[in-house]
Amino acid sequence: MGMAFIKEELWARQIVALLRTKLTASRFANTNILQGQGDKWHVIAAAEVSTFDVDDDADITYTDSTDTDTELTPNLDKGFGILVKDSDIVQTSIPWQQVYVDRGAFQLRKDLDTDILLDAHVNAGADSFEDGVSTAWQFTVNTASDIPKFFAALTKQADDLDWAEENRVLTGPSGLREALNTFLGGRATAGGDMIMANGVAADMTVMGWGVNFSNNLTTAAGVTHGVATVAGDGVALKVLIDPNSIESMRAEGRFGTLVRGRVKGVHGVYRSTTVIDVNFNSTVVATS
Repeated sequence: MGMAFIKEELWARQIVALLRTKLTASRFANTNILQGQGDKWHVIAAAEVSTFDVDDDADITYTDSTDTDTELTPNLDKGFGILVKDSDIVQTSIPWQQVYVDRGAFQLRKDLDTDILLDAHVNAGADSFEDGVSTAWQFTVNTASDIPKFFAALTKQADDLDWAEENRVLTGPSGLREALNTFLGGRATAGGDMIMANGVAADMTVMGWGVNFSNNLTTAAGVTHGVATVAGDGVALKVLIDPNSIESMRAEGRFGTLVRGRVKGVHGVYRSTTVIDVNFNSTVVATS
């Protein structure tokens, strides 16, 4: 028998971990929705209060307090199912069940993140454009110096909408981070501004904005739709089935393990004036 017939095949014990995009939407959503059973959720918001001139010789007229009730119904239901064969586990010495539990849970959370960002864009009450009308914001290596102009314009727009000063957050595409890095390179931070980390809320503060970055933003017709809002004051979120709750069981009649997961949630914009759709050119990039 020749040696060629007894050569083994060798397997690497490691698998390549893919880059996972950052999840940001749940960071600015209002999760203060009561626990309980039902097929509809209500988000109550107090209406604005009007003032009047006071006359010392006249009685005060009292008006009834008013509020708004936004009704939300489940609008996301995603699941996955994987059969992990025993032969794959034995042959590669890799715990594939746990690998697919992690991958599946992440994908369900990403579905939720993407859906919330889409909902915020579709139901936004205002738009942010470079020219204030229709031209999407775009930054190149030559125009990264427009970063202050961008944040100043966005801040004025939020001020004109009478937003609270605190907890203003912005989620933009990765090209915005490149433009920020290009503009801020070599500059000392001031006023509490910090170096930003991808996808982590308020890791960088620019002109009072906590800046996030996401690859899950909606992009169409040459425009990537970023989201600007006040954290907890515009998008409501209720997760009915936790995307981290994954079931694993032995397959019946098959030599393997079944891994399945599901996420079901409800979300929606309940104060449209507190969400701005920030329009970025889809090719926004600060390349040299």
